[in-house]
Amino acid sequence: MSITATPTPGKSLLSPTNHALVLIDFQSQMAFATKSIAPELLRNNAALVSQAAAGFKVPTILTTVAEKSFSGPCSTRSSTHSAARPCSTAPA
Repeated sequence: MSITATPTPGKSLLSPTNHALVLIDFQSQMAFATKSIAPELLRNNAALVSQAAAGFKVPTILTTVAEKSFSGPCSTRSSTHSAARPCSTAPA
């Protein structure tokens, strides 16, 4: 018995109006705690995703934690490919 797959388009595909990319705490200090992936690979992957989002005009939200005291600004590689807005900082 063989199974035949039939490709069909989704009923509701993603578009820039029905979703957004959110990069949470994408800062250099936060990458030090990551052990499941090399920091360079993490940074490159996030940059590729943010470049793709910019190319498809998908809204992108960048957030930070302790930007002025500990963690530093959003990673410049990803933020240069996103909208020209500063990262938002959640209230403490």
